[in-house]
Amino acid sequence: MSTVHVLDRSATGYRCFIHFTVPTGSNSAGVTWKAAGLAAGVLGSTKMVEGVGAGQISTAEKALVVTGDTVEFEAIIEAETGGTSGAQLGATVDAIAVTKIAEYQAVLQAKLKWYGAVRA
Repeated sequence: MSTVHVLDRSATGYRCFIHFTVPTGSNSAGVTWKAAGLAAGVLGSTKMVEGVGAGQISTAEKALVVTGDTVEFEAIIEAETGGTSGAQLGATVDAIAVTKIAEYQAVLQAKLKWYGAVRA
């Protein structure tokens, strides 16, 4: 699975699709993160085009996203300051992606904290 798919550049940085494995465990209502995410509609779909070309998601990777095993989100990564080589850009994107994943996961877990709770 690719963690980061770098696409086009905007005025503020590179538009990327970032993927990470759905956390194990359950929310405070006892619902697995995967089940809560799928039921809430925040997991289970990709905005990427399927294929083997640049900027596309592979069939295998798409299957992981569609089944809710992988989270996909879009982010802008500000990664270039001018004169940046491919290797430097890659290292910067990787480092920023780790932070973006942690931030997105925290937001997602806060949003779904009690998803599925039922009261009598």
